[in-house]
Amino acid sequence: MSRIVITGLGAITPLGNDVDTFWEKMKAGESAADTIQTFDTTDYVIRIACEVKDFDPTEWLDKKSAKRMARSTQFAVATAKKALADANRFGLDLDQFGQRVLQATRNRDRAAQRHVEVRELGGRQL
Repeated sequence: MSRIVITGLGAITPLGNDVDTFWEKMKAGESAADTIQTFDTTDYVIRIACEVKDFDPTEWLDKKSAKRMARSTQFAVATAKKALADANRFGLDLDQFGQRVLQATRNRDRAAQRHVEVRELGGRQL
């Protein structure tokens, strides 16, 4: 079994766009529920949600990349960059980190491909 060490934190959440704000609001029991602002809710019964506010993807991405990404992907990229910056306080080797992420991604892609093959061919055909 592999051991994982969390060396950096990042947060983009409805309670706050940094770890400290998020954590303080969590401890205080604050709610992020509010009227939905990101789209017109006229045709919907539910008009309340917990939305991320005051997030500018161009703080973390160039405009062209931000425009091509789903908002959730923008959150992921920004959060990862925040976590890496936080981890760098401890002298994390970012090249080694990148290699580990790439390795994990390749393994995930192989597993997904094998799943498709099993579904299409049946387990005995592999």
